[in-house]
Amino acid sequence: MKKGIIAFTSGMIFLAGFATLGWAQGNPGVAYGVVRDSGGNFPADADFSYVAYLTKDPSNKKTRADTDTAGTQSYDEATGTWVVQLSLFPWNTGDTLIVELTDAGGPTGVETGTVTCKLTSTNNNCGDTSLPVELSLFEAKPGDGVVLIRWRTESETDNLGFYIYRSTRKDGDYKRITRDLIRGRGSTPEATEYKYLDSDVKNGTRYFYKLEDISVSGTRTMHGPISAMPNFGLTLDDMPIPQTYGLSQNFPNPFNPGTLIKYQIPEQVHVRLTVYNLLGQKVRTLVDAELEPGYKSIYWDGTDDFGRPVSAGLYIYELVAGSYFATKKMVMMK
Repeated sequence: MKKGIIAFTSGMIFLAGFATLGWAQGNPGVAYGVVRDSGGNFPADADFSYVAYLTKDPSNKKTRADTDTAGTQSYDEATGTWVVQLSLFPWNTGDTLIVELTDAGGPTGVETGTVTCKLTSTNNNCGDTSLPVELSLFEAKPGDGVVLIRWRTESETDNLGFYIYRSTRKDGDYKRITRDLIRGRGSTPEATEYKYLDSDVKNGTRYFYKLEDISVSGTRTMHGPISAMPNFGLTLDDMPIPQTYGLSQNFPNPFNPGTLIKYQIPEQVHVRLTVYNLLGQKVRTLVDAELEPGYKSIYWDGTDDFGRPVSAGLYIYELVAGSYFATKKMVMMK
């Protein structure tokens, strides 16, 4: 069974829209809440169902179909609100209702879970009044050798922070790519935007990402997946500016015929990126220009400054940016 996000509306908020569902005054009783899928959205009507029963009589189980009637559905797709009619059960105040939220097999990946609700009145709000994290955006934008992941929370409640997971298959094994927790804002009604740049990627490969938020109580909720494919020549207008200089190991390495070299500069500076052979002789000047800050990459096609293919062997590439200096080794294979 999949783990998912189950959130609930407050009674006050729900009752304001209660008449829109067509419930009459004097109803023998209802229990209600809200369900969301792993991406933070409300499930489509056709993809959501549930089974409900009282703990004192678990054999008397009712499904959503038992509650649906002409003109009055037990699930409102626009708000994600589900309703169980207590008239289906011989209940008393203090009884416990179990609602098993289930995936009806639709394409949106509706999550599953169980709600335990103590019945206290004819209108029972089964759960907390808000989501720990209310996501309004979760996207991955591809660049050249990088993927920028952005998400936005409309509100947060007791939120410690986030981890990001990645896979090369949508239904594959996801591995955490953020070593440290990306700190959340705790509890706030204000919107917050977050960014993370994944630079450990290969151009031409599609990557899938999931976002996990962790509450103060230790509750973990997964969102996604989303996907992106980085490739040569793609640019990101809103890519974050790095805080430090850096030169990455080329990829692939060993290589034939070409390889990608990535580096980063935190400020506008003159950059020179040069390839040398083991004798210290210059083979190719890849970059010699004043550049704006950012994450950079350049492809070396394995030729010298005159366009001639180089021989197999070990080469050194050197980055000089202001006072920053770094070198790394790479191997040309035949």
